[in-house]
Amino acid sequence: MPNNDFDDLFDQWGSALNVNPQLAKSVFHAESSGQLNSNPMGITPEVVAKIAPQLGFDPKSVDLSDMRWAVPIATRVLADGLNATQGSAEGAAGYYNSGSTDPSKWRPGYVDTITKLYPNMTLTPPRPAPDGNSIVSTATSQMDQGGSSITPWLRDHGQSLDPTKANWCAAFVNGALEANGVHGTNGAGKNVATSFMNWGTPVQGDPQAGDVLVQPRGHPAGGIGGHVGIFAGQIADGKDGPYYLMTSGNYDNKVAYSWEPASSVVARRAPELSQPPPQSQPQVATQ
Repeated sequence: MPNNDFDDLFDQWGSALNVNPQLAKSVFHAESSGQLNSNPMGITPEVVAKIAPQLGFDPKSVDLSDMRWAVPIATRVLADGLNATQGSAEGAAGYYNSGSTDPSKWRPGYVDTITKLYPNMTLTPPRPAPDGNSIVSTATSQMDQGGSSITPWLRDHGQSLDPTKANWCAAFVNGALEANGVHGTNGAGKNVATSFMNWGTPVQGDPQAGDVLVQPRGHPAGGIGGHVGIFAGQIADGKDGPYYLMTSGNYDNKVAYSWEPASSVVARRAPELSQPPPQSQPQVATQ
């Protein structure tokens, strides 16, 4: 049965780059049987170096195991293939696999696999855009829950960390985001608070309700020792500047509000990679 976990990404980037998302999803299943691994879309470093800058991404930041990077890059390659082969799905598949528009260089078995998958590959309807206030409501609904009582909620929202054995502020934020259709951090460092310093997009000016507030506490991105929470939407004036109201987990081992100096936090907004590229991106032929 097709993996539907990333249909929102296939829809968003397919729409942005004028590629049928079923074609990109077919590549996912041809490359990795629809399963996450170190490179689920089968993208080479050479492709990253070429395509990432075209999408406004820093090639050095790309993590090919993360579908938020892999899907847009793969979709852009398919767009180029469609454009170069007069909108042919078979041609786009051959181009994706070989980097060439010459059919003699395509791997027939690969093109055949895509051709068989493509007409039957379905996508779930796209979810509505996340609402920052909904993220806040989800977070505050767990107010006063402690390390032991929060465990079922974390598991229900995709978090396997045991909060009785490890710091759980990042798992709490990831759970609140996932409950609202927003992919949080992932990989080996997903439960580290400062991992959110590389997540989403930096906020210019005051944050909005639902933004993620990271307190590095002198640690670099990925460094252990910081804290992270959700901005609850309220700002207060203090003698040293503005303070933000934050809802976070593992605050004295429970979910709690706290007023944090704006100067102590880095604010990040829900993922850049879930958004379509700028309208100035070239439009390409659709299948």
